[in-house]
Amino acid sequence: MNKLVFGLVFFILIAIPKVALSSEPILRQGSTGEEVKKIQLVLKEENYYFDKIDGLFGPETRYAVIAFQKVNEIHVDGIVGPQTRSSIQDIKRPVPLFREENIHIEVNLEKQLLFVVEDEEIIGISHISSGAPGRETPKGRFEIPRIEKIIRQTRNVPWRATLFYPIQIRGAYLIHGFNEFEGGIPLYPASRGCIRTSISFSYWLSHHPKIEKGTVIHIY
Repeated sequence: MNKLVFGLVFFILIAIPKVALSSEPILRQGSTGEEVKKIQLVLKEENYYFDKIDGLFGPETRYAVIAFQKVNEIHVDGIVGPQTRSSIQDIKRPVPLFREENIHIEVNLEKQLLFVVEDEEIIGISHISSGAPGRETPKGRFEIPRIEKIIRQTRNVPWRATLFYPIQIRGAYLIHGFNEFEGGIPLYPASRGCIRTSISFSYWLSHHPKIEKGTVIHIY
């Protein structure tokens, strides 16, 4: 009898912490509801999320979570679990590497992140996928020669892709949104030299009133 009572007590003691740990739901692509809205709101306030606050955990929310995880140096999987929730309580804010007189863009190829900087503060952060090995994105300081506030198809090449709101870096190298059906934005460099971003971020970037021809881009 004593053994039975001890067994029941032990079960209760180990079961309670498990319930407490799982009280906050794990959110991933496909999740819906108020908890997703809360995460979207935090990510928007911290300049990671540029889509609607709709409670639908789609690709745009996943990309924002990935960027947040990279900046806060936690496991990158696009899932809001205990570690990501904990980091949201103690958010790290990145610091710009370069100074420019006007708004500018910084691209960190090692971390696969893009930052928009205004008055020495980062106002936009995006997970990216840059050029794959053998097709690397060029490094250096560039000034934007052209911004296209449209969606267009690539031309005169043996492959086809939909480019969302492309911003030219130089020549055929662009910053542009890329959709899920054509490969999306993986966690590694996968493009033909361009910088892929989420569609909502590419729209925000290309339509930002202060980003124009001549805006500086630092790629390092």
